Amino acid sequence: MTVSTNIEIVGLKDALKNLNKLEPSLRRGITKEYKTIVDPVIQEAKANIPKEPLSGWRYSWTTKSGFKMLPWDSNKATKLVKAGVSGKKVKEFQGRNSNLAVFFIRWSGMVDTIFDMGRNGIMSRNLSAKWGKPSRVMWPAYEKHKNEVEDAVEGLAFEAMKTADRLMKGK
Repeated sequence: MTVSTNIEIVGLKDALKNLNKLEPSLRRGITKEYKTIVDPVIQEAKANIPKEPLSGWRYSWTTKSGFKMLPWDSNKATKLVKAGVSGKKVKEFQGRNSNLAVFFIRWSGMVDTIFDMGRNGIMSRNLSAKWGKPSRVMWPAYEKHKNEVEDAVEGLAFEAMKTADRLMKGK
């Protein structure tokens, strides 16, 4: 029997904001520790980025707006896999919240997102035939290291909350 749980830590963004005001070096230390925790995920994802996803991706493609989307550059794609900690304020618009994540790992870039998550159209069918179903890189990398990352991040979050609380009381 498999049991799944979700852990929700309320007030972590506020705690990080307070830490950044009172002890910026501690806040930067949390970011560094988080990046160390998720480094195995990032290295796994980078190792799974292909040199050339599809043969046509070696040719230049500029969108109507002038954005140079292709050719695929695996070295550039590898550099765009990053982890971070967000202290952005949660925003609500028309009943929808945004900026909810505190800890994240992302692979930014338009064509990188298409490679990893594309699911509609001929190109996506060709990607799925060659590289498997979406997510092709990021989610499998996370799944491989999920247990140790979640345990370590949970500990880091609780430690950040305790530190911020201690500093706020001593203020």
